[in-house]
Amino acid sequence: MKHVRVLLMIGIVAGFAIGCASAPTAPTAGQRTVIKESGKTPDWVTTPPKEKNGNLYFMGYRTRAIAYEDGITDARMDAMRKVAEMVQTVVHTSYEKARIEYGIPKDDQDAGRDLEDGIIAQAKASVTGANQIAGWWEEYTEKDAGRISYFYDVAVLMELSKADFERSLANTLEGAEQKARDAKNKKAAEVLERMRQDIKANP
Repeated sequence: MKHVRVLLMIGIVAGFAIGCASAPTAPTAGQRTVIKESGKTPDWVTTPPKEKNGNLYFMGYRTRAIAYEDGITDARMDAMRKVAEMVQTVVHTSYEKARIEYGIPKDDQDAGRDLEDGIIAQAKASVTGANQIAGWWEEYTEKDAGRISYFYDVAVLMELSKADFERSLANTLEGAEQKARDAKNKKAAEVLERMRQDIKANP
């Protein structure tokens, strides 16, 4: 009798498992369906090109844009944000080298962190010459609780010559150096001159 109960339980469990496996599954919330796209997703969307032929490359991306126009604008802004991050890295590295060389504390009132922050802000504004060389997009729907919404994912690839990048940095530092001289801030002028020479010597 005990064996009969065991076999009966196995049969019930197996029948329940089969029933679950064969039952139709309801659409999950946020189910995504691509309805239109500009083409196959290019490799640069996941792996932007490295420096090539004297040019730098930056990929910008925007997901779930309500309209294509919004998506392309935001994707370009994202690419330029990455340019600015590169500017920030170069400026920060050069500043730290110059600061240590001159033995200047980070909180120095004449040539401390405020100076670096100001240079970075100027450099971000001065970067020009970036051009969009490729773009990709796809339009899709998302079904959530019976409601269908339409979105765009958009990506752009921007190209910036290394010469333009370095020129923007040099012009920024030269301008900041002149301001420091006008303000008779000798310490800041020396740091800026050292930074300019460092960037020029290590392109």
